Amino acid sequence: MFSDSDVNYMNLALSAAEDGGLYTSTPNPRVGCVLVKGGEVLSVGCHRYAGQKHAEIDCLDKLEKSHLFNSTLYITLEPCHHHGLTPPCINRIIEGGVSRVVISSLDPNPLVCGKSIEKLRSSKITTQIGLLSDKAIALNCGFFKRMLYGKPWIRLKMAFSLDGRTALSSGESQWITNEKSRKDAHHWRARSCGIITGIGTVLSDDPLMNIRHVETTRQTTLVILDSNLKIPISAKCISVPKRKIIVAHTLKNSVKQALLSEKSVSTVLCPEKDGHVDLKFLLEYLGKQEQMNEITVEAGTTLSSSFYHEECDELLCYVSSKILGHESRPLIKTTVEKLSDAKSFNLINSYKIGNDIRLIYHHQNCILQTYSKKWTDLVTQ
Repeated sequence: MFSDSDVNYMNLALSAAEDGGLYTSTPNPRVGCVLVKGGEVLSVGCHRYAGQKHAEIDCLDKLEKSHLFNSTLYITLEPCHHHGLTPPCINRIIEGGVSRVVISSLDPNPLVCGKSIEKLRSSKITTQIGLLSDKAIALNCGFFKRMLYGKPWIRLKMAFSLDGRTALSSGESQWITNEKSRKDAHHWRARSCGIITGIGTVLSDDPLMNIRHVETTRQTTLVILDSNLKIPISAKCISVPKRKIIVAHTLKNSVKQALLSEKSVSTVLCPEKDGHVDLKFLLEYLGKQEQMNEITVEAGTTLSSSFYHEECDELLCYVSSKILGHESRPLIKTTVEKLSDAKSFNLINSYKIGNDIRLIYHHQNCILQTYSKKWTDLVTQ
């Protein structure tokens, strides 16, 4: 169905999507586009920022219309079919005279999904979909989940010892992993729309929780779960410039809320569940109201355990070479009576960082699997 050249060109489009918009395209998806004619790449485009050119327009604008006839356009995501901050790309593609379009994945947005495919085919343009779709969906895992379920992709970041401990019994945890591992974690902060932490971490460590080791024009929004609004106005994380902060709480405190507002900190009153912020409510709020695609959770054992049980799509694990012993603090608080009841994750990637190892696992029933299966028939047409 697809040639080796098709695969190479789509890989180029995927690289363009990642290089151009990995940290900045939110809340839009990361999309790349390549135009090929006579075996030669004439143009490469990508989507960098919401409100700016989509990848297809970025690619086509670099060429005269005469170059488009008898060409093939490779796009990592189905072109938009609706007016948003920019006009629909599908019209420009059809008007340009492209003869063949290869699309990696359908767009899960109901305003688009399948409609652009139909329009291309009704315009007598050869249209194929499904090439490297797994890669395209993985690149936009958060966008796919938000479009389909209204909630962001949850990445639970954990750093632990070789024997699965996160801190000594005294609470000392700096540093379990090496410096390179800690810097690597900033890449995942940067590609996320939000970082979630708990008030316990803020009070005990007073961290900045910002992006320092990756070049990016955007500071990821920090979301702090703080049921009783205990956060000090002097907290270091509040001082980070040009960074949105959201404090999720369950008890009203108009005086504290006003003080936080003066510091440009937003507060969100959430329902209470088991004495804490209702995570289901919060995630739906962050998905629908804040349009967050990916969230990285960087928290202590209690909050990390809550996300592990409530909502966890991905585990980002940094394993050090240290052994802390059985009296040290555990990674996740959970009780499993039978091995058959234990949650299972698929290993996606492993990477050596000095004496540390970075492991990435996806939940077996995460959106990357379910969406691919759901659209198998359309993708193979």
